[in-house]
Amino acid sequence: TVKYDARNFVARNNDQLPKDVLECVCKCTNDIIHSRFETIASERAKQPTGIRRKMGAASATVCTKFRNKIIELMEFLLTSKIRYIRCIKPNENSSPHTTDHLVTMRQLGSAGLVKAVNIAREIYPNSLSHDKVWVRFRCLTRLNIDENLEVKEK
Repeated sequence: TVKYDARNFVARNNDQLPKDVLECVCKCTNDIIHSRFETIASERAKQPTGIRRKMGAASATVCTKFRNKIIELMEFLLTSKIRYIRCIKPNENSSPHTTDHLVTMRQLGSAGLVKAVNIAREIYPNSLSHDKVWVRFRCLTRLNIDENLEVKEK
């Protein structure tokens, strides 16, 4: 079971309104809204400058917190090497040595893997075929392979 602690919930989640939002709401023509936010603005104005500055620095708005979390996440993602592992069931019955290609393709499609492969192909459209790579780079191998595909040491 999961237990939630709601004590001091309002105090912990009582974010300060940004100054420009407060100024905008104080200009509202609705008397109820105008009077309530005018009270908040006057209470904030009564606070000494040093306290307001400290409060402003310590109590960030929801937008500021969200932006900072997004920046942290992006910095983490940029420094990490992301790997994606997805298990694919070869068939509905999980029976060995049997692959149902439709089931497999459905899973690959819903996992976004097919789109990822297509995007990779668009990014690297000049990929060489295996035959072209072999012809171009076989001189780098330590093995001497003749036309009959017999491998001989050099």
